Amino acid sequence: MGPYGGEAMVMKNFTHSLVILTAIISVACGKKEMSDSTKAISSSVIIGDINWQETEDLAASSFKAINARAVGKIVLPWADSRCTAFLISEDVIMTNRHCIEQASHAEGVTATFDLVAGSTEESRQVFDCSEFIGNNDELDFALLKCQGAPGAQYGFVSLSTVAAAPSSDLYVIHQNCDYYTVQDCVPTKKISEGKLVSIREEDGEYVHNADTLGGSSGSPVFGEDNKVIAIHHAGAGGWFNGRGYENYAVPMHKIVAKIQSSFPAVLGGQAPSEPTPTPAPTPSEPKVPVLVKNKKYAGEVVAGQSIKAQFKQTAFGSVKVVMEIAADAGDLDLYVLDDAGKTVAKSAGTSKLEQVSASLAKGTYTIVVLGYRNASGSFKIKINNAN
Repeated sequence: MGPYGGEAMVMKNFTHSLVILTAIISVACGKKEMSDSTKAISSSVIIGDINWQETEDLAASSFKAINARAVGKIVLPWADSRCTAFLISEDVIMTNRHCIEQASHAEGVTATFDLVAGSTEESRQVFDCSEFIGNNDELDFALLKCQGAPGAQYGFVSLSTVAAAPSSDLYVIHQNCDYYTVQDCVPTKKISEGKLVSIREEDGEYVHNADTLGGSSGSPVFGEDNKVIAIHHAGAGGWFNGRGYENYAVPMHKIVAKIQSSFPAVLGGQAPSEPTPTPAPTPSEPKVPVLVKNKKYAGEVVAGQSIKAQFKQTAFGSVKVVMEIAADAGDLDLYVLDDAGKTVAKSAGTSKLEQVSASLAKGTYTIVVLGYRNASGSFKIKINNAN
């Protein structure tokens, strides 16, 4: 029956029956067929008022935004359904075992990592992730290999090898939308923040209160150090509208130990103790160059990395930052952050000239240049009218 217990299975069967009934009613009324949003595996729940946001609203250089790139929606032909999965290497994704119960369930599985708010179907890449590596019923995880090495483009997460502390902050990155309210909604990439409420004595699972729904199964749960501390897989309550009282996740340190013993090639025989993403730039970091106004600087972005520099405002005033991108460079974007790491201006177009203008208070500001979808290339940048 799995570690999520009978309640999740009952909810799954109930949801399946409800979905069938909804489909019959929709056809009888002459409406469109049931949307992808309602075809979601497992019983995850929203706790209280819905409290998630689009990952596209995150500061692009933040840990959370970088981690979100490695999370995607997987389509499951065997169940005519979907789950969430995340990259743990350049070509391996992890999801729940109840999403991929056996090797044959991997047939035809595809993954999309750029289903985000504002994206179009034409702009999204689809990866073949139909090679079954293995799964584990007790810890409810499954591993699939993808063609095309999506992790080289989107990055991959860092897995924690230690137990998380109760009451610590956490966040879940998942593909979902509130289909109980809007049936035809699109399950774009969301971030739900919450806390590790408790650790269950009977099985050591984490109880958390970050909002999820069916379809969030297989989502990574990140801890305060931005490593994956667990994989989300179930919830309690939510019989008719997806609203319940708690969610459950399997500790990642247990899963890492199992992978190292049963599938050692997946992690290369090493525990991923160092974070993969680039930290969010902050003014206190050492060796960050300070730019002078009205002087042009040259730089180069390496794929998967960002370039950062600082400038100082001695008084309130207008600032214009202009970035000229080399003809052979990829799509580079420009961000200006305040001393708290908040984005105060950005230019994320597709031309070879990115520029921002802003009225800034006295303080130290950080310029970040990064490549969209791991683009790289050289650029020249200049600050005008800085006080």
